[in-house]
Amino acid sequence: MKSYGSLTFHDAIEKQVHKTGFYHSNPKFMPILNYWSTRFLDFQIQKPTTGESIIEILLINYDTAAETDLTSDAGFTAMGTIVSYEAPTPFEIIKYEGDTLDATLVGGAYYLKITLVDSTEVFYSDVFIIEV
Repeated sequence: MKSYGSLTFHDAIEKQVHKTGFYHSNPKFMPILNYWSTRFLDFQIQKPTTGESIIEILLINYDTAAETDLTSDAGFTAMGTIVSYEAPTPFEIIKYEGDTLDATLVGGAYYLKITLVDSTEVFYSDVFIIEV
C-alpha cells in the first residue's frame, strides 16, 4: 500500500505517525491545515487489487472519538469508483480530488477511516487539523 497527496494513509491505526514514537510527532503540532470548511485536501491510496468497493468513510474526532459518517456525502461520490491498473503489477487507486463536501466541517483534530466491503481493508489517515 502507498499513499500520495496531502494526507498519508496507513493500513493500521497503530501506524499513524503520532503513535510511532517520533520526536515531536504530536499531531496538534504538525497539522495539515484545511482553510476551507467545504472540502479536504486531495489524497490518493494505491493498494493491491482486490476488486472491493468502499462501504464506509468516517471522519473521527481525535480528542472525543466522535464519528461523522461521510459515506454518502456528494464530495466522496467520485472516490467510490476505484480505478484498476494492470501493468507492471496490478494495483488499484482510491482517489479524492478535493471535491466539495455536503457536510460542514467543524474545527478540530481529526482523521479519516475508509473501510472496504469485507472490512479486511481499512485505511486510516494521519491526524490533521481543520481550521475554519
